Amino acid sequence: MSKELTTHIRNQEILQLVTHNVPYIKIARIYNISDTRVGQIVNAEKTATYAYAGHLIMRRKIPPASQLRCIDCGQWGAVYDFVRFEPVCRKDRNKKIVERQEAISGESHHLHKLTKEIIEEARFLRNKFGKKLTYQKLAARYGVHYDTMRRAILGKENWKHI
Repeated sequence: MSKELTTHIRNQEILQLVTHNVPYIKIARIYNISDTRVGQIVNAEKTATYAYAGHLIMRRKIPPASQLRCIDCGQWGAVYDFVRFEPVCRKDRNKKIVERQEAISGESHHLHKLTKEIIEEARFLRNKFGKKLTYQKLAARYGVHYDTMRRAILGKENWKHI
């Protein structure tokens, strides 16, 4: 089997694992590559999908999404969802993007360093010692940036659920 074919098969397997929400770091360990390389493979596939979709639209093999109805709500003026390659309205696509971002926020992110227990402990210490225990000191203790610690303790952005 040629090296190109072997690489292509490996990349397809990696993409399957990514679609099943397997963290990049676990995939990297399975295939003995860096998690950065896993991200590059995924991004290259997305770019190829966008290019292929543009090619199909330009060749008039498929109609522009603006001439189709959304498959979720039936509204006119859709855009292509390149994950499913089906027409969806912008509102539904944006909802899915937000859901995807919420699904990988906080402790569920594959590169997380903070856990629910750590954040609760940090909040307890911050409440107990007040301004004497700064965000910088807490961040250094847990190995994260001070702003990440501040957001986690205050329950902002990716840490609203805790």
